[in-house]
Amino acid sequence: KQYKCATASAYELEQLRRVKNIVRLGRVVRLEREKVVLTEGTLATGEGTLHVDCSADGLQKLPAVPIFQGGLITLQSVSMCQQVLSAAFLGYLEGRGGSDDAKNKLATPVPHPDTVPDGVRAQFLTISNRMAWE
Repeated sequence: KQYKCATASAYELEQLRRVKNIVRLGRVVRLEREKVVLTEGTLATGEGTLHVDCSADGLQKLPAVPIFQGGLITLQSVSMCQQVLSAAFLGYLEGRGGSDDAKNKLATPVPHPDTVPDGVRAQFLTISNRMAWE
């Protein structure tokens, strides 16, 4: 199973539950002019239908590297599934100054999880970072 860090507020979840036309034919394989091809079947749509594919993974799995390296900042999450918080925190660290080593001790990269074991590791790294912040 894949882990995607999906989040929704209580209000958003309530709105999602209003959707009645739910298709349970697996993951999207491809979009064609008049149909959506899924892993367990196809869904006919029609010529005038606008298809918007939101199924792609927006975060590519890349190796973690030190974030602060001699004037270069490599943006990475430092809190699981919290890219905006992470970027803000890294900006704060850069703005307050200090050595790259000191900043990196507060900003261990937390790779984006794709699997359940990845999620456990990401939680551990997130907790480790937050303990270093206190």
